[in-house]
Amino acid sequence: MKGLIPIPSGLEERVREAADLIGGVKRIRVVSHYDSDGISSAAVLAGMLKNASKPFQVTMTRSLDAHFIERLKSETNDLVLFSDMGSGQLDLIGGMNTKAVVLDHHRVTEDTDSIVHINPSMWGFNGTTDVSGATTSFLLAQYLDETNWALAPCALAGAYGDMQHLGGYRGINQLVMQKALEKGQIEERLSLSLQGGSALEAIALSAEPYFRGYSGRKDLVADLCSQISVDPGKQFADYTDAEMRRLSSVLILMLASSGCPYEHISQIVSVQHVVKSSGMTISELSSLANACGRSERYSLGLAMELGDGHATIEAKGLRSQYNGRVLERLIALEEGVEQMEHIQCFRSDDASIAGALCGLYMSFIGAKSKPTVAYSLSGDSYKISARGTKQLVEKGLDLASGLSDASGSVGGVGGGHVIASGATVPRDELRKCLGLLDDITGKQVRG
Repeated sequence: MKGLIPIPSGLEERVREAADLIGGVKRIRVVSHYDSDGISSAAVLAGMLKNASKPFQVTMTRSLDAHFIERLKSETNDLVLFSDMGSGQLDLIGGMNTKAVVLDHHRVTEDTDSIVHINPSMWGFNGTTDVSGATTSFLLAQYLDETNWALAPCALAGAYGDMQHLGGYRGINQLVMQKALEKGQIEERLSLSLQGGSALEAIALSAEPYFRGYSGRKDLVADLCSQISVDPGKQFADYTDAEMRRLSSVLILMLASSGCPYEHISQIVSVQHVVKSSGMTISELSSLANACGRSERYSLGLAMELGDGHATIEAKGLRSQYNGRVLERLIALEEGVEQMEHIQCFRSDDASIAGALCGLYMSFIGAKSKPTVAYSLSGDSYKISARGTKQLVEKGLDLASGLSDASGSVGGVGGGHVIASGATVPRDELRKCLGLLDDITGKQVRG
């Protein structure tokens, strides 16, 4: 039996059906989301199709709407693979009159026989914690050809990008990780999870985790290191055990004092998963893909994940620029955001980083008692991103249904996960939508 074992028979049947479709067509279109998980999903499918000698074209997009579907209808595709999106747009996809496979992990509102719909949440897996778009796509890749296990790091980078590593990999993600370790593709190493060789570089340039009062401020980081007798410019590899303990202890206290959830604090010193073929960690692979996606350099992210050395160098430079933009805005957000009764919100003039800012503010800066909402003007519409916490979800928070209902009431559209969701609403309806979301959130959490 091929595929990840064990997976429910119904899920395996859908995967087998998709594999049969691929075997019988020539021209294949891949459409994926633009974030880290979406780019990783596209990388898995691109690598799979390349290994199968199938001609294909990849496009990353922010949203799957009627305009984009019309564009696909005008093309001459034998098959369209949608990854990390599609479960909420099955009616639109069904109107293409083209064979289609949807590989998604977001909320399922319906199912249909006209599309090969592969969403593990329909078989009991949690789409927020157990499986990402990339690991869903990997189910198909591994079933199609065992040699596609070389793409496992891309799949895990997608899960990491959706924060599904927090608390340890679970579900399908865990199955992929376990076998990748068994095959020797990935090695485990206990270390600081920060990017950068020295404390000065790692802390001052760190957006995730974000150290309130220190990230983006090299002079203050240098002073902090001096106070604990740690050379800020020395490479981590040259620190003594005592120096590393002092530094990690201070970083943990900094996050704890900001009210940061334990799941984030525990990642400061944690097991890092190193990809043997590249020497990069899964976290770095994910962060590079995220920077490429948020900077709209999708093809660069795709090439980087598939092992192009020049693309990796360029992606690292892009990540440095991207982090600079994010840090500048996060420092400003330390001053506070608009507080409504049940949500907290702010405007981002840069739509490409609004979702990232929303998640980082929720995790490392803002109050944890309310979900955070960011909105950006894009043409005649506002793009909305919302993030919550596991504690709020346990109290009843469901941002996917909340944003779907609130945006739908004003002529918009929204959806996603219970803990992270997005929407698009008409320009003049933003305040009404936020008010509705505030009311809905209050009822969910009280309920």
